[in-house]
Amino acid sequence: PGLAKGDIVSGNRGTGGRLAISRDNGATWTGLGFDFAVCLVGIDRHGHIYASPYTGTGDYEGLYRGVYSTATSTWTFTRVTLTPALHDIRVNTKIQQYAWAEDNSGGAYDGYIYIGAYHSSAVHEVYIWRSVDAGDTWTLAYSDTTTRQHVHGLRVDQVSGRVYAG
Repeated sequence: PGLAKGDIVSGNRGTGGRLAISRDNGATWTGLGFDFAVCLVGIDRHGHIYASPYTGTGDYEGLYRGVYSTATSTWTFTRVTLTPALHDIRVNTKIQQYAWAEDNSGGAYDGYIYIGAYHSSAVHEVYIWRSVDAGDTWTLAYSDTTTRQHVHGLRVDQVSGRVYAG
């Protein structure tokens, strides 16, 4: 099956890292077919898994969304397109990892998913993208090019729907 209540999904950035699932409280782990060292793991309400693979050269190569197919009983991971892409905003800047949050408040923005970039540039810039369609498309929701360098974490206030970045 795809994901079930109680399943644990984990990524490992170390040597031999991969994305894996445990259905028995961490006693055993099964790879999900995404055999890269992974920094970010996020799971949305639709059971899609988001992962950022580490290349081993100090940079992460984008963001991928994993969707489970009941027809083939496998996970398929495809690269997510952020619009505009960070490398289009700032040339020669690569994403190192992402911060992740989803609004489950039941309010006007319920179901929105947010991704904040932690990038390798020494320039002080912050970018946060938003998806309103379960991760199919992503648009720039916020940018600050004055004092902040990157996003370590995102949280959505589940009462008000406000997004907080740190």
